[in-house]
Parts: sequence; C-alpha cells; structure tokens
Amino acid sequence: MKLYLDAERLVNQFKIKNLDALHLATSQYAKVDFFISCDYNLIKKLKGELNVISPGKFFEKYEKCKR
Repeated sequence: MKLYLDAERLVNQFKIKNLDALHLATSQYAKVDFFISCDYNLIKKLKGELNVISPGKFFEKYEKCKR
C-alpha cells in the first residue's frame, strides 16, 4: 500500500503519469542506483530529485566505473 501512496505523491509532486510514478516508486522501494529511461521529459522533470538518467548517460557512468 505504501508503494501506491508513494506513486500518488510522485504524480502530484512532479505531474507525471500514473504508470511512470508506479515504476519510479517501485525503483525507490527496491533501492536501485539508477532509473534508466528514454523518456526525456520524465528525466527533465525529475532532474536532481531522483537518479533518473538516459541510457547514454548511464553507459558513460558505467564505463567510468569500470576503469
């Protein structure tokens, strides 16, 4: 139930779609390091709030960690 409340908070706070909010709330619950998305509007809305990044940016970070 908390997951749905967190998703609802994300919808209200960031004005995002319900399904996007549920995916994000689930990723927060799972304590993932990154939420990778090709939805650049979503990335822009959440910049600085959650670790939502594009696949390209993730790949850059991943490559730097491997070195």
